[in-house]
Amino acid sequence: MSESQTHDSDAFERKYQQIQSQDDAEISDAVRGVIEAQRERAAREDTLQTEGYVRGLLKQARSAIGSREERRASEIMTHIRSVLENDADLEQMLQSPAALAENLGEEITVEMAARYRATYQAHDRARSQGRFPDAEEEAATLSAVAQALGYENSIHDPSNWTPLVVENLGHLGSLDEEENPTPVGRRRLSAENSDDLDARKVEIPHDSCDHILACALPRSGKDSTLTSIGMNLWEEHGYSYFSIFDDGRMETPMLPIPTDEEVIQQNLDRLDQVPRGFDAEVLVPRMEDSVPDRLPANFTQFTIGIDQLTPEMILNFAGVNKREGDVVHRIEQALDETLANGGDVAELIFKLNLYARETPAEVTWTETVGEREGGSTVTKTAEYKMPASDVLTDAANQLARLAGDGLITSPAAATNIDMAEVIADQETATVLCTSFLGRGQEPLKYYIINLWLELIWEAREENARLPRACLEIRELKDLAPSKHGFGGGQTKAIRALKQTLFRIGSRGGSRGIMMLASTQKLNDVEKSIRQNFATKVLLRQNEEGIETLDRSHNFTDEERRQLNQFSIGWGMVVAGGQKYYPVELRGSPCALSLKDEFWLDRYGLAFGAEVRPDPDNDNRHDPWVDGGDRHCNWWVHVPERTVHDPADEEPSVGDYYSQWYLTDAHFPDGTTAEDVAGNEALVRSALKDRRPYPLETDLMLQSTEAERGQEEVTFNPEDLPTVEEVAKDFEVPRQIRDWLDKDRDVREKLVTACEILDEEGPVRTQSDWAAPHPDYKRGSLKNHIGVHDDGSPKNLEPCYKRTDNDEYDLSIVGEKVVELPWDRINVALYEGDQ
Repeated sequence: MSESQTHDSDAFERKYQQIQSQDDAEISDAVRGVIEAQRERAAREDTLQTEGYVRGLLKQARSAIGSREERRASEIMTHIRSVLENDADLEQMLQSPAALAENLGEEITVEMAARYRATYQAHDRARSQGRFPDAEEEAATLSAVAQALGYENSIHDPSNWTPLVVENLGHLGSLDEEENPTPVGRRRLSAENSDDLDARKVEIPHDSCDHILACALPRSGKDSTLTSIGMNLWEEHGYSYFSIFDDGRMETPMLPIPTDEEVIQQNLDRLDQVPRGFDAEVLVPRMEDSVPDRLPANFTQFTIGIDQLTPEMILNFAGVNKREGDVVHRIEQALDETLANGGDVAELIFKLNLYARETPAEVTWTETVGEREGGSTVTKTAEYKMPASDVLTDAANQLARLAGDGLITSPAAATNIDMAEVIADQETATVLCTSFLGRGQEPLKYYIINLWLELIWEAREENARLPRACLEIRELKDLAPSKHGFGGGQTKAIRALKQTLFRIGSRGGSRGIMMLASTQKLNDVEKSIRQNFATKVLLRQNEEGIETLDRSHNFTDEERRQLNQFSIGWGMVVAGGQKYYPVELRGSPCALSLKDEFWLDRYGLAFGAEVRPDPDNDNRHDPWVDGGDRHCNWWVHVPERTVHDPADEEPSVGDYYSQWYLTDAHFPDGTTAEDVAGNEALVRSALKDRRPYPLETDLMLQSTEAERGQEEVTFNPEDLPTVEEVAKDFEVPRQIRDWLDKDRDVREKLVTACEILDEEGPVRTQSDWAAPHPDYKRGSLKNHIGVHDDGSPKNLEPCYKRTDNDEYDLSIVGEKVVELPWDRINVALYEGDQ
């Protein structure tokens, strides 16, 4: 080998030697440490194997006794005794009944422990004399001693359990690295299992904001599980919690209420936990004539100032998905000019309408002339014409309508939401409640949800120091359906929402945004969105659901059987490429919806009040009748603190506003009606004493009038276009001109029928035509196909034709129907709030 080659070889060796592991201790100490660690692992494994062996024998012995095989049971218990006799702790455990009782838990008294100790010793003597003790008595005694030594935890359930927790990242939340996260479930291991429980612990990952999707049949616990996981992310891991979507049942506003379902309370008890609610604020869009006159104190009306909007958000309001650079620029210019001038929402609407016409515009920029050092700066301008755009007119109309309803305001409105401040407030969970929007305002609900998602995205993108945000979305298919589910103006609202959800799904991790979503069927959710959920919680499934999930997860026969037979609240966690089951998931510590109980009644009960139920819709007993409250000396109406004589008046039954009450029996002895009248502190004290669980949030009913009427935007009906003008402006075919006179929901069904046929046609039967739409029935088509008795065509007759194969397909008129901008037509008809 040449000298140069030797030099190269030495350099190579030095280069790789630098990155090899080195011992930090003297060699003999290092060897001793490795051997000692191995001995400790071996001893621990021996102990675990012994514990599993004893649990299995105890289970067999009890089974044999139950089958009247006393001799076999006695032989098994001989093996159990031999193992226990070799336990180094047995002698010390039997020295005193107090030590034995202490290790057996709260249910075992010292006297009971003394009896077990005496019986164990008596059985020892009997066996040494060749006699066999009573099998059942010996099984009970051996079980008590085995429990005291830590071999077994429960007689009824000898299984071992390991916790299901949210991964502890330490640097994110309030937990220190040494502390253990609160379990959100527990994984069952067989009684004979000898694995180290800590090694079998299941962690839900979230370092990269891995989105979580819960999938299950109805009423199987998916939403309860999601809320449960979300509570830990909020409470222990530093996330700001948002509940984004309520389907109208007033389910998500239940977050501040500790759970009142007995089955979930029992589930929490098994996990050594108690019901509790979020400290939550419920934000309600401030819309004229849609917000009730009285709501709990944690409900707050909000508006959105134009300073929070971006051009993309305004385009979403207009139902536009296409982002043309010129249109975006003009909206941005209108926003900037309005805000720079201290303008209000009316000025923004005016500018959007102005820029919708062909308008000259001027661009100004600066340049440095001459040498880089010492050169002079000059300003240059250029003019160009902005072409007319219907999109801007649509955006202006939509903003005007929302401003008229009270949702969009000028920057100075006191009710304006600042999403950065909302995210920064980690102490309070945030609920978006759109359930009070009136019928016909469904598209607006989806626009508001989309706007919230956009605001959260913008806030996190602009300030990475804000806390992470987790977004709970129940029934994701309602926001991101995979097939036709909406017609007319709703369709475009959903399409815009899908785009935002896809962006959060695919890039939310880099913005610190995590989704917690649920669905009944995986295929119901848009594929591009559902593929971004790395972690899944799979609860009870039917065969169809298992087949769909199997394509991604390749279940074994045992896994398929488990998925099909899970009890409510039990499931499988798929995380990090692994499947963990069976897992008993923690039910939501806060309340969920109950179809038979009104949400405000449950607020009152949680707050400590008595509530009279509606006898026609509620199965609860009426405390006024069944509890004898009507025999009180006086009662107080809680919201107003007014006192009433039961002989003259009784609390309302099932009334939305005034059914909360207390009687004289609920106050300290000696309290008089005069003491209580108008005394809020005394009423609140009585309510607090009666609460089944502590509350983090004030739920007292309050008037909502103070939050209204901050800004008025009025419209002159004479300025609204006529139906004929709308038909002309949008070139609505004369064959369907009468659709514009119909109720909006009827018109949307007709449009949806054309959209389905456009995508699925040609189809052979009316049943095939209606099939792709989950809520569209054949009867709906039958009512609009063919001719009336007088021979006049029904609504859909001009929109389809019969092909040579006698199939249904779109006609030229039907194709035009699909192309028409129905959301803009609805705005022009001013039907958005009808």
